[in-house]
This record gives sequence, structure tokens and C-alpha cells, in this order.
Amino acid sequence: MSAPEDGARGRGRPPKGSALVDGLEGSEHARERLRLILDSLTGKVSVEEACRKLDIGEARFHSMRNEVLQAGLGCLEPGQVGRPPKRTEEEASEVAALKKEIDDLKFDLQASRLREEISIAMPGLLRKKGTDGPLKKTAAPGS
Repeated sequence: MSAPEDGARGRGRPPKGSALVDGLEGSEHARERLRLILDSLTGKVSVEEACRKLDIGEARFHSMRNEVLQAGLGCLEPGQVGRPPKRTEEEASEVAALKKEIDDLKFDLQASRLREEISIAMPGLLRKKGTDGPLKKTAAPGS
């Protein structure tokens, strides 16, 4: 493809440049920062001028610009092809069962920790007076 001759313009819409930022969602403050970063990349605004308008130092401006470029680059990395796989009903029920088992185990662990703390704090509580062995469990009333 050859370059257009002097005076000849390419077809299509003229580039909007940093004006595209106006259509993005975000605060006006954030949009102004992005506009100045883009304008500094294209040479419309010098780094010094952008820093003055933003009332920040050059080091912070370069850091901000790198963050914006890194975020943009991250968005352009190839993702997983196709739709994410759907969970089958069997997998969903297995996940639910595992979650319930985890909750039960957490409850048992907490109960075990409490029993241990009680036995350390009150060592004689679970023994009959005059014996060295533990108390026998008695049936609950009504059972």
C-alpha cells in the first residue's frame, strides 16, 4: 500500500485522538489525566506542560503514564478462547456437598479448640472428685 501523495488525505473519519476520552465512564478528573497522558504520547503536550496542568512532578507523571500503559497492555493480552465452561449439575451438587463438609469440619475444629481451652483452664472440671479418670457421660434427660 503506498503512502498518500502530498495534499491527499486518507478516506474515513478523522482521528479524534484524546477527545475519545470524553465518551468514557469516569470522573472528569480521571478523564483529564488520561487526556494529558495521551496528548503527551502524541507530542501535542510536553511532559512539563502536562505536569504543570496536573500539578504533579515529572516522576509521578511518568509513573502514572506507565500504569496506564501497563493496564492497557494487560487488557490486550489474549484470553481463553470461547465461552467459559458451564458447571454440570453433578459438579454443582458436589461443590455444595464439599462446602457443607467444610462448614461441618470448621464447626468441629472450633468445638475441639474450645474443649482444649476448657481442659487447660479448668483441668479438674471433667473429672469426678476423688478419682483420676474422666467423668462418665450421662444420658440427657428425656432420652
